[in-house]
Amino acid sequence: MLPALESRGWRNNRLAGDGWIAVGDAGGLVDPITGEGLYYAIRSGDLASQVLLDNIEPEKKADAYRKIIAGDFGTDLTYGAGLAKRLFCGAICFGAVPTRMIDFMKRSPKFCEIIQDLFSGTQPYLDLKVRLLRNVNTTLHEIFMSFLFRKLILGQTRV
Repeated sequence: MLPALESRGWRNNRLAGDGWIAVGDAGGLVDPITGEGLYYAIRSGDLASQVLLDNIEPEKKADAYRKIIAGDFGTDLTYGAGLAKRLFCGAICFGAVPTRMIDFMKRSPKFCEIIQDLFSGTQPYLDLKVRLLRNVNTTLHEIFMSFLFRKLILGQTRV
């Protein structure tokens, strides 16, 4: 279980209020797929300090914090929350999505690179679909060649 919010939770998430601001896990600022929280704890603390030090009227600081979080990484985490259920509970190619992702990473350096970027935090969820589609031909070619190479060159019949 990850301490991350689901899609509905993001819509109702109160990151700040009258005289308080929540950062990190306390604000639900955890990557819903990877479980990464340290970056978001540090970054949200940094953004909170910026808002607190800004010359904004005290009653507007909570709204300013919510907006700066959304603009920085909140929108991406919200989108990721929508993907999480499909990723962990979905199926593709007659198998669980995580299992197939590992299979594809073993056979496709390009797909492996994309997933590494995703888990390292350098690939935003909002742009993931575009990048996957842009690289689908390369990924499928690498997977196909992997099967062909093993079967023809190595003489293996089991994969």
